[in-house]
Amino acid sequence: MASNRLSFFALSIVQFEPAAILGAGLMALSSATLLPFAIAMLIGLRLWHWYLSGLFTQRTLVDSPILFLLLLMPLNQWISIKPEVTWVQVLRLVFGMVWFYAVINWANTLQRIEHIGFALVLFGCALALAAPFIVNQRGGKLPFLPDALYDWFVPIVSRTMNANVFAGTLVIIAPLAFAQILFGVGIRRQQVFFALAFMLMAIMLFISQSRGGLIAFGISIAAMLGCRGLLIINLRLILLGRRFRALVVILGLILAFSWQFVNLSRLFNSLLANPSLGGLDARLEIWQRAIYIIQDFAYTGVGMGMFEPVSLLLYAAYVSKFDIPHAHNLFLQVAVDLGLPGFMAWFIILIKTLQAAIQAYQWQLPVITNISRALAVGLIGSQIALIIHGLTDAVLWGVVRASPIIWLIWALCLALRKITFLESISTPKSLESKVNAKTTCNLINF
Repeated sequence: MASNRLSFFALSIVQFEPAAILGAGLMALSSATLLPFAIAMLIGLRLWHWYLSGLFTQRTLVDSPILFLLLLMPLNQWISIKPEVTWVQVLRLVFGMVWFYAVINWANTLQRIEHIGFALVLFGCALALAAPFIVNQRGGKLPFLPDALYDWFVPIVSRTMNANVFAGTLVIIAPLAFAQILFGVGIRRQQVFFALAFMLMAIMLFISQSRGGLIAFGISIAAMLGCRGLLIINLRLILLGRRFRALVVILGLILAFSWQFVNLSRLFNSLLANPSLGGLDARLEIWQRAIYIIQDFAYTGVGMGMFEPVSLLLYAAYVSKFDIPHAHNLFLQVAVDLGLPGFMAWFIILIKTLQAAIQAYQWQLPVITNISRALAVGLIGSQIALIIHGLTDAVLWGVVRASPIIWLIWALCLALRKITFLESISTPKSLESKVNAKTTCNLINF
């Protein structure tokens, strides 16, 4: 009788696992003070699984770089000149890693991955609807949007959300909704929902007037259309045929044409101009200061969130007249915070998860539904948006409360890759022959 009660109790806890994962995420995104409790909740859940099954977590392609980042955290906290600031960002990064493994272990079916994607789209809709009340909106960047429009946007919270942070968060969620439309997934009601969700997020992106967000949004949508075969440059043929050299040549020709016939300096100055930062000169100065920090603290970094105090203390400002909290470049910011070793670990995770999403798309066979195709293309679009937006801003890292979301995207990439791979090798031999035997042997371990 006691053993039956224990089994019932164990199963009851496991049934509440998705609620625990969702609840921990909402706790971490809502308040920094709840981060330790969210981390403890997810670790406790994995310990309970370990007790029941003897398996703490599944293996992934990025275990080594994640472990390296985790081992860096005590050093990062110790070297910081403001440990109380760094501590919150360290907790946020650690939560992202723990959340990553919680999702990887739970999302072991295509339906569960689809549910997480749906939850992300719902979160994007909620964020877009709340934007007039929580986002500090400013006009004057896009000439076709009247400044009078922003008289209707009055924040009602004391700590508002920056418009660029809002756009950077929304731009990695919108591709998930657009992919569902692109592949016509689900019944008519689902298609209508995803269409309305995408329109809502797109409208609020334009209202935010975040030019970096809009550029990332446009490029990610174009890449997804290319994956669907709806553009002149058919990315579907390039990805499925692994003709990456053709893609590199195309991008090189576009860059060469732009360099020859377009005044890039003037274009960049207009795109990067900001009331609080200035134009291209100010942005280049910020990046230069970040490079100085990386050169001087190459092995350890300066601690998470320490770009502003260190740059003001050690490096003179000539153009910028305002305090700048981060490097306005995701890749430079990670290197500033963690040093080059930490940056390399983070960059490997980024590349491996992007590669996983591309492989999930490459392995699509006729027997696999449009759901998995849409998820793969949506995740590719999210990663492209992150990379493009990261060239001019660093909103999904460190101080931003929404930064753990990218770990959720990365977990979905690896989970979808595993499921698609297993489905592809379980198909009939006429289709199974499409999967390279050498690749199969190399990828058995997730």
